[in-house]
Amino acid sequence: ERLWGVAKDLFGGQRERLEEWAEARCEELAGGSSHALLQALRAARDSSAGAAECVANCEKQRERMRYPEFREAGLCVGSGVVEAGCKTVAAVRLKQAGMH
Repeated sequence: ERLWGVAKDLFGGQRERLEEWAEARCEELAGGSSHALLQALRAARDSSAGAAECVANCEKQRERMRYPEFREAGLCVGSGVVEAGCKTVAAVRLKQAGMH
């Protein structure tokens, strides 16, 4: 989400360039190329305040961004499983008849 925000800052209405840049950064993130991702974000810092925030966040969270390694171990890297679990536990259980 943040990478797409940086792309919008950089390319505004140039939809094709925006998508190309954002998708390339997302592939780097998903593929474990944090060095390439940080390089691209650092190059964009002067043009986008969001890029500077992303650089700081990526540097801080680098150890947690080892997605290929986590996938190989059979772990989930998205929030979908957690969100579904919250929906099941909170929404379904608490919304039964007679619950307050």
